[in-house]
Amino acid sequence: MRRAFLPTVTTTGPSNTGCAYTQTWLANYTDGCNNAADEVSITYTWTQDTEAPVISTTANSGDLGCNPTVVAPTFTGLDNCEGLSFLPTVTTTGPSNTGCAYTQTWLANYTDGCNNAAIEQSITYTWTQDTEAPVISTTASSGDLGCNPTVVAPTFTGLDNCEGTFLPTVTTTGPSNTGCAYTQTWLANYTDACNNAAIEQSITYTWTQDTEAPVISTTANSGDLGCNPTVVAPTFTGLDNCEGTFLQQ
Repeated sequence: MRRAFLPTVTTTGPSNTGCAYTQTWLANYTDGCNNAADEVSITYTWTQDTEAPVISTTANSGDLGCNPTVVAPTFTGLDNCEGLSFLPTVTTTGPSNTGCAYTQTWLANYTDGCNNAAIEQSITYTWTQDTEAPVISTTASSGDLGCNPTVVAPTFTGLDNCEGTFLPTVTTTGPSNTGCAYTQTWLANYTDACNNAAIEQSITYTWTQDTEAPVISTTANSGDLGCNPTVVAPTFTGLDNCEGTFLQQ
């Protein structure tokens, strides 16, 4: 008849290489007649890991400016147990925009074999997509204003596909003249934030500045010609400050 007994169980305790642990238990027994049982051995292995992996990137969130070539940020990972480095899982829904303003976010995640989750890393880029030139308009037309006008500078308006309405930069060197003939040109320009330049608009007014009356002269004198004269019509000459000399009509 067999009787139950308690074997002698020994273990040296757990040992490890990094996070990899192992422990063995040995069971032995020798009966009263010096019969030794076959030794029984049980070995457990396990991973001891409560430390979260770490995700890193050299990229920084920020604005990329105008019409950039968008290069996805890169992420690297380091885990205390699984080796030196790992590749995080990177997801993005792609770029989205409101008008010309674009944005894109990349999320990097990783969970190790012991279900320790890394702190999520996020990089967001913003930029402006704009290759369309702004447009400058005016209701004014170049032309001659006639004599002694009140010169009113032309007005210009602007429309940009991204910035909406804007006020162009208007420059003029002022009026110039040759004698009574005056001219003045206004130039309207604008360059948007993405360095798209509008087509320059130009308005030129010409006019005559003249408030001085012309002068008529003659060498003839009024008087009595006597009897039966040959009447020769007097001659007149004219001088105008703007037109110069003129002839009688």
